[in-house]
Amino acid sequence: MAEKETMIIESRAGPLEKIGHAVLRRMGRTCPHGVTWDEQRVLTADEQAQLKMIARWTVVRAGLAGALSAIIAAVAAVYAEGVFSGHALNYWLVFGGMSLVAATFEVGFLYYDALRAVHRISSVCDVELFPENEERSRMAGVMVRAAMELPNPPDRDPYVNPFRQASKLRVLTGELLYKGKILATNALAKVLVRKIFIRGAARAWLEFVAVPVTAVWNAVVCFWVLRQARIRAIGPSALLQVLPDRLSQLEAKVAQAAQRAVGCCVSASRDLHPNHRCMLEMMRKHTTVMVTDLADDHEEFLRNLAALNQHGRGIVLDILVLAIVVDGRISQGEKLLLQDALKVHGADPVDDRLRQALHSFRRGHGVPSLYGGTQSEGAHTPQASVGMDDLAGDEA
Repeated sequence: MAEKETMIIESRAGPLEKIGHAVLRRMGRTCPHGVTWDEQRVLTADEQAQLKMIARWTVVRAGLAGALSAIIAAVAAVYAEGVFSGHALNYWLVFGGMSLVAATFEVGFLYYDALRAVHRISSVCDVELFPENEERSRMAGVMVRAAMELPNPPDRDPYVNPFRQASKLRVLTGELLYKGKILATNALAKVLVRKIFIRGAARAWLEFVAVPVTAVWNAVVCFWVLRQARIRAIGPSALLQVLPDRLSQLEAKVAQAAQRAVGCCVSASRDLHPNHRCMLEMMRKHTTVMVTDLADDHEEFLRNLAALNQHGRGIVLDILVLAIVVDGRISQGEKLLLQDALKVHGADPVDDRLRQALHSFRRGHGVPSLYGGTQSEGAHTPQASVGMDDLAGDEA
């Protein structure tokens, strides 16, 4: 039965994700000692050093791959301009062909190396991905999407829509801007070099400007990828440590408001992050309450919150803060959502405390109770009590 469910999950993935999943599977088990999700422990100093080493060398290799690809393209441009001067078609056939080949090998290497790094991170954090069952297959998909920078599927929760508050035009514009960042950076760098440093430079030599730009960009993107992979690796175990205490013996109306708080976070950030999905599933399981109507509606959430007493609002606000930080970043939409909720509660905005909660989660110390919910500060997250700041600074 488990094998059949795994195939159903994989059938919903795109072709690139399926390829990544197959590559990750061929790398073998991530937990040779058989550690399970339910086993709680703190990473040792040696394991923390391993994570730093994985991140450091993967970032270095990504930068070198980008530099090498850009050098090949630049050399091809110089050669084509020298040999085929005045023959635009031949120039673009040589330059474009070599650039395409170099870029293909670069992207392939970056994907493979990121998958290898994610496999190693999963092993160090004791995130068991193989042999597969339904849960492990889904977690493997989560890690593959992190490694390959694939978007989180927006339809994996039947009641929460991450794009409910966003227009289709705005979503499309955001995707185009994201994809065009590196092209725009390269173009701007070339214009600046031509205008400031080498006004009479040949067009082909300007291609060498892309070497440092591409190397730095690859390194930065790889840095982001590894940070997100690590957040996904520790997220479910962190939630297992924090949520049960806060969900114990909740009244139905408090549980409904809490679920809508998470749904509104998804809508505000326009991303159904795997940790948000895990959080929603855990809340439905522990409270036996399932909100199916307006689960991500901002106004309905505020009305639910206003109907609670002070203690109930405190519990919901604590869960809202947890939902805001559990994906490792704080979006502007989530800040506005928290501000509106605090107005209902009669409390002042607390940007500094929210930032502290984010750092606490990244360090593996849980998220402290800020508004009267169950106190979880000081509890170590299972499997990964380690500073997220070792890999990255604040994304907020």
